[in-house]
Amino acid sequence: MGKLVWDASQRRESRVATAYLDEAIATARAVGDEHTLAQALLRKSFIPLYNPTGDHHLAMHTAHQAMRAAPEAPELQALAALHVSEAHARLARPREASRYLDIADDYARTDQDLDNTAWEGRRLRIAGSVYLALGRPTHARDLLEQAADQLSERPKSRGIVLANLALAHVRRREPDAAATALNEAMDVAHTTRAGGATSLIATALKELNAWRTAPAVAEVQGRFIDLLTR
Repeated sequence: MGKLVWDASQRRESRVATAYLDEAIATARAVGDEHTLAQALLRKSFIPLYNPTGDHHLAMHTAHQAMRAAPEAPELQALAALHVSEAHARLARPREASRYLDIADDYARTDQDLDNTAWEGRRLRIAGSVYLALGRPTHARDLLEQAADQLSERPKSRGIVLANLALAHVRRREPDAAATALNEAMDVAHTTRAGGATSLIATALKELNAWRTAPAVAEVQGRFIDLLTR
């Protein structure tokens, strides 16, 4: 329910989503269900991590709890470590962000049942976000371009990747490439109605405003207004 509320509200309803996830955490602890506990903690960490006014220290702490909650589930541990890395990146801690990307890879290597293609797509997506937050848009762009190719079967994740790719292009002062990525991101967001992609698209458009008179940028700004009103 916490996941559904968070997704259905396009990442706006944090209070109710957190309340449901807290119930899941308490219940999982009471019955000793480590897997559900780790999943609920990880989901709870997303709320402060991806909220523009969120507490990134809280996100880091909660994702770290998720990483430790299910020692017999290395795939979950790996995913949680990725989000610990992302929280460190948002706190401007490059050394710790890089270290937890490596820790995530270490956990992933211990899971013989892991879908390597799915893992690679997730790893590239989060690593791209990490390096974008750390002010390394060229490195982020390279990772996000690979992630977009890997995530063709996961449209919500691909929409987020494309929006972050647009941000990487903006920060490299490449408005035409940013507009192209935003058009692709909006195609995906129109289908999925995913709040994560929509908020990132809005951020990229705000940063593109310096090039608002360029035809490609003006066109993509008009498309975004249409996306929001449908």
